Amino acid sequence: MTVNKEFTDKLLNILDSSSSRTVGTKYTKSVAKLFNMYSLADIQDSLKQLPADKYTYKLYEDFKSNRILGFGIRDNSRNPS
Repeated sequence: MTVNKEFTDKLLNILDSSSSRTVGTKYTKSVAKLFNMYSLADIQDSLKQLPADKYTYKLYEDFKSNRILGFGIRDNSRNPS
């Protein structure tokens, strides 16, 4: 597993600065940019290493082409907005 600290730090900064407790590649341009900047292996490994009691993530998968299209992450410790 390769946890990319730079990716994780950037992602959590985006999440912390967001008014929403959820960000993802579908709705947040800066997260979509991160998705394009880092390898899929780095992204998956980094998301898996986040504390499960604080963060929930979802990979957006295209089962027809067997590809990961993006991801979303939620900070469970924040109140819904």
